[in-house]
Amino acid sequence: LDIEGNIQYLNKSALEILKCDSSVIGENWFSTFVSPSDREALRENFQEIISEKNITDVENIVHILNSENEEKTLILRHAFVYNDDGMIKGLIYSGMDITNKIQIEKERQIVEEKIRHTQQLESVGILTKGIAHDLNNLLVGIIGNADLAMTEITPDSTASYYLKEIVRISKELSHLTQELLTYACKEKTLVKPISLTTIIKNISDLIELSIPKKIIM
Repeated sequence: LDIEGNIQYLNKSALEILKCDSSVIGENWFSTFVSPSDREALRENFQEIISEKNITDVENIVHILNSENEEKTLILRHAFVYNDDGMIKGLIYSGMDITNKIQIEKERQIVEEKIRHTQQLESVGILTKGIAHDLNNLLVGIIGNADLAMTEITPDSTASYYLKEIVRISKELSHLTQELLTYACKEKTLVKPISLTTIIKNISDLIELSIPKKIIM
């Protein structure tokens, strides 16, 4: 590039990356190829280097748009170009296309994120399995004790109704724990139609007990 940022020479690799020919010689590098998101910052950096006659070892990551409007990511270093009098007449950029490398890194990150997500699901499954087993063990104790309690009272006792409800609801919860175990162990499930009316009737008493008495149904 000359001191105005106009293209003076492109080697074979640059022509292949930019997908252009020598007809772009004389065009402004920043306006023609640098992505709008990087254009002003890179132009200012270029002008600063030219005016201060100072080059650092910092590499620039630049996004460009080639002649086919494909975005490429380049990593560039620069050096001064001098004329016969030893005066700076421009900069020469050298570097490499790291577009594929960045894409591979993005794909690797996506795969890693999927692996982390899978591991999290597995952890949830293990936790769910443990909770379901513990809950099932508790329900066995509740049902067993309720059954024993019913042997100590008369069938027409008011407590008998509530004990039967405890057994029935506990068995419903037992079915729920089985569903949790099915999810956690990834077992095959049997899909069949159910009656929502029956389910609602089965839990209607439980719903009534959970609603404050001041609320009239």
